[in-house]
Amino acid sequence: MASQFHYSPLSPSSREIRLVTMAPGLTETLNDDTLECALTHTSLPSASPDGLDLSIEYETVSYVWGDANRRAFIYLDRELVSVPWSSEQVLRSVRRSDRPRTIWIDAVCINQSDLVERSQQVAIMADIYRSGSQNIVYLGNHDRTLDAALSSARSLLRTEIADAIAEGRSFLDFMHDPSGQTRLSTARITVDVDQTALLDLFSNPWFSCLWVLQEAALAKRSICICGDQEFALLDICMVAKWL
Repeated sequence: MASQFHYSPLSPSSREIRLVTMAPGLTETLNDDTLECALTHTSLPSASPDGLDLSIEYETVSYVWGDANRRAFIYLDRELVSVPWSSEQVLRSVRRSDRPRTIWIDAVCINQSDLVERSQQVAIMADIYRSGSQNIVYLGNHDRTLDAALSSARSLLRTEIADAIAEGRSFLDFMHDPSGQTRLSTARITVDVDQTALLDLFSNPWFSCLWVLQEAALAKRSICICGDQEFALLDICMVAKWL
């Protein structure tokens, strides 16, 4: 039976945060095992350039909580703990099969029952995302339209990049090209574009939540994970201008 987990307190003056490290496991074992995780404390680098500490190695996660009343269980420091179902799905999807992985995820790394701590952690949230090695955008489980959407996105990018090189356009011109809609109709002639699949991808709740978009913008780099597929968020955002 799950117990009420007792968090060790954080030190606000040291800009301390918790990180969760997942033991290796196969993502294919969807609900056959209980995730094994361990918490550690670390301090964020200070705001001054001299205080930069590159030894902090962790990834952040951006995801949509969904129904917080829907729960799942994980082992946290060997205790069976109840967490939001969406958070458990994120952890299960991003864990590696061959080695541990350390991430920062709000539902587990913040004591959600401690309002003072929550407020203190929210105050340094931007720095938490800035200090991570990369940000993982979790878009849920793989659905049947994802392959078509990614194939279309990659085809469009290859075609547009090739055209930009041939025309001698700069990267900024490429990113801010106002003729995206025209180019999309032209691209359909030479590449196989499934616009419906692309629109389905962008209808994911993640793309309509302002705070998670802000999280991704703060990170050094953001990758998207959807089922067993992984792709760069920047690539998908570049494709959005054609829709």
